[in-house]
Amino acid sequence: MAQGLSLLMAASFDSALTAPAVQLTRLTREHTQVRMGASVRGAIDLVRLGRELAGLRGERDAQPGDATFADAAIAALSGRLRLEEGSDTTPEAIVLELIERLVPNPDPEPQEPPKGKAEGLLPAERAVR
Repeated sequence: MAQGLSLLMAASFDSALTAPAVQLTRLTREHTQVRMGASVRGAIDLVRLGRELAGLRGERDAQPGDATFADAAIAALSGRLRLEEGSDTTPEAIVLELIERLVPNPDPEPQEPPKGKAEGLLPAERAVR
């Protein structure tokens, strides 16, 4: 496995795509409906496909949440997944589901403090006024 990771690093040239590709590949091995997930070779293919596809489309490095990342992930990983017998989904749907886990959640909008006479005062200061 260590040899596979060094191959991935050599294939990716420390691409920003490396970490999400490794994370996604690992997640395929943990999904409840997957009997056999993708190996490090899937991550290598994902990095290569993602980088090349982004270049063809004139985009920056593909990241989870991008259509380019999803396209590369489906092409690189879906054929490597072996689902549990009787599974009610497809490898492509599982890959898309797992990508959603990698998409960073946007920070919630900061809530404004209540407006009023005591605006900006600490609770103890409000009690004094």
